[in-house]
Amino acid sequence: MFYETQPENLNTYITMAYDHCVTYPLHLHRHIELHYVASGEFEIEIDGKWHTQSQGTASLVFPYILHRTKATNGMVYSAIINIDRINKYSNIFMNKLPETPIINSDMLPHDFHSLLTHTFELYHSTGILRPEICESLISAIIGEVLNAMTLNNKPHTSSHKSNDNTIAKIIQYCIENATNDISLDSIAKDLFFSKYYISHVFSDKIKIPFNTFINNYRVARACDLLKVTNIDILDIAYECGFAHQGTFNRVFKQITDMTPREYRQIYKK
Repeated sequence: MFYETQPENLNTYITMAYDHCVTYPLHLHRHIELHYVASGEFEIEIDGKWHTQSQGTASLVFPYILHRTKATNGMVYSAIINIDRINKYSNIFMNKLPETPIINSDMLPHDFHSLLTHTFELYHSTGILRPEICESLISAIIGEVLNAMTLNNKPHTSSHKSNDNTIAKIIQYCIENATNDISLDSIAKDLFFSKYYISHVFSDKIKIPFNTFINNYRVARACDLLKVTNIDILDIAYECGFAHQGTFNRVFKQITDMTPREYRQIYKK
């Protein structure tokens, strides 16, 4: 997905799309995620609360916040951005949280839609200076969104920071190993934490059980492959960490309300 930073390739640290809303499973990552509704409506759950965005509204998901989307009739600009590439805002993403992740249209600049459109067109074009210009425009867009938000301080106790770092370490390990044979025991062995503590982190801090988190991540990865490749569904199941196609089909339908084949038929580009 979107976990490496290689400055020579724009696509490795910014991923942008303009498309119909799709159903995407519960997931999180260390990047920020921006959605702007060009037309219709868009449904997104962020940190356990569902929001319905109307035309002209934006949402910004901060790093390591659980979120998912639901298919609607809307057309949406979406961008996933590695925060290492917009480090002028890193202090905000490390130390602040928004009162609400939704920004109403009247809080955004009047030319915000045009700025997004230009940036997306540039992103999908060619040119020697494309990466540099795109990065500057993305930085300006995120700056405008942050400026329109009410931001509150995170708790700043040393124990809270240590806890945040531990959670981030566990999450990152799970993201990097989710398609392997991962378990609470394997995480405990590699990260030197008690498996009971890791289970507690998922149930109490991340708010979903470990197995649910892993299955959602695997299905999210499968959704990406079903949309943009012609890989056989059985091979996708294996590549995403499922040992049996029957298990893959059952878990996929539980999470998306459709079979992998139906998902591909609806969303294949």
